Amino acid sequence: MRKSLSTIRREELVQAAISVIAKEGVTGATLATIARRADMSPALVSHYFDGKDELLALTLLRITSLVRRELLRRLPANATPQERLLAIIGSNFDPQLYEPEVQMAWLQFGLIFQDGASEPLRRINRMLERRFRSNIGFAFRQAIPANRVADAVDGMIALVDGYSWRFLVNRNKADFDTARRVCAAYVDSQLKG
Repeated sequence: MRKSLSTIRREELVQAAISVIAKEGVTGATLATIARRADMSPALVSHYFDGKDELLALTLLRITSLVRRELLRRLPANATPQERLLAIIGSNFDPQLYEPEVQMAWLQFGLIFQDGASEPLRRINRMLERRFRSNIGFAFRQAIPANRVADAVDGMIALVDGYSWRFLVNRNKADFDTARRVCAAYVDSQLKG
């Protein structure tokens, strides 16, 4: 199925936004700089998006969709709780997430959530955090006593986020195998404990 020109243009603008955010940060990413990076006029950006917030929201969702796509690829049909948790771990440590521009854009979004993201972006971030917590909790609830689920979820999130942020700030030292191994050992200890 052929993509419409509108879909192609929107994708080009999102890719340009990732590049600009990686270099200029979220606040420095103006519609004019994004348009220039995409070799389009600012008026054309306004034609495809209702403003900067809509473009940034779609850009954030595009980056996080990389994790979701990888999770769906790794998740077997009728996955056991352990298989689901390992797929979540693997999808968060897929090297494509740590390509320089994606990595820097992700880091810039993380920084803006600390002190100044718009409400639409904060809403998306809260939704993404709830979804991540829910996916992990779903698997643990099927395998361990209810009174241990919250701590198991918090522990896994701390490990995944810790490694992710370490790799974001020190991209030359990203050791995905170690991250997957340590997180998998944590899952194993929780399921056996």
